[in-house]
Amino acid sequence: MTMLGSFRNVILCEDIREEAGNKKSLMGVFGGDVTVPHFPAAIRIAFYAEYTVPQEAGAHNLEFAIIIGEVVAAKGKLGIPAGNNVATLIIPQAIAQFEKEGELILQFGIGDDLVDILRKKVMLQGQGAIASPNVSPPPS
Repeated sequence: MTMLGSFRNVILCEDIREEAGNKKSLMGVFGGDVTVPHFPAAIRIAFYAEYTVPQEAGAHNLEFAIIIGEVVAAKGKLGIPAGNNVATLIIPQAIAQFEKEGELILQFGIGDDLVDILRKKVMLQGQGAIASPNVSPPPS
């Protein structure tokens, strides 16, 4: 049985674009909690992750789930070819609809054994989210 590898640089953003030279451009990166001006809120989401493949693993599939609030909003598989040391995983842009405050969770695993890889709170602006130190507060 294939063991799950490790993940690094798991990033939630609004969009991911392929560039020349095997580069990716990530737009609208969420550095902390996701804040919205009101509910309901439609949020553009995309996920980028680097997956370190276990040495003994050959080609295998990773299952994933995206959970919005308490609802599994999407499920799928990503194929990992044999011979890779690190695989770049991209889940392309979608719209996440939030009716109230909650969490956005990305899970990965082998088979039905999924683990949380990324968790972000979705909350109203000014409700305790950690702001980036380089961002000035809006004028009153």
